[in-house]
Amino acid sequence: MAFVTAVEASLPGASRISPSDACVIEILYWYPKQAESVEIEDFYTGNSIDLLEYRITTRVADSTTHNAIVSARRDAAGRADDPGGEVELFTLPESLVVQVMHHGPFKDEFETLARLGAFARERNLRRSGPHREIHIDPFTAQTPQDALRTILRDPVA
Repeated sequence: MAFVTAVEASLPGASRISPSDACVIEILYWYPKQAESVEIEDFYTGNSIDLLEYRITTRVADSTTHNAIVSARRDAAGRADDPGGEVELFTLPESLVVQVMHHGPFKDEFETLARLGAFARERNLRRSGPHREIHIDPFTAQTPQDALRTILRDPVA
């Protein structure tokens, strides 16, 4: 997350969505095809977490070019956690989603996901893509989690 934030901060002003605001991170999580299929409420408990794959993203301006990303990645490599991390422009496909704002520690997300899963089931909707978490507040391992805001979002069909 620190690396993606550093790359975003290194983009030229015109390529950043909001030069003065904190970088909002969205992480997409999924299991490999051979893993057991899981629904919203059992996403983190239906398979071993070790199988989880992910992509860390942030929003950039539509005018952002591949060359701007390459340059920002090079600039960020000196001050970020993962100088070897891959960076690319990625367009998140449009989809119908269910979502909820989770307040507080990550360990309490299970209860929030259970409510979100029940909401989807009541409408005959099933998870149809990667689980997403949008981290509104920047955080590190030392950040108190009581006030964190995380949007939990799942594409559905």
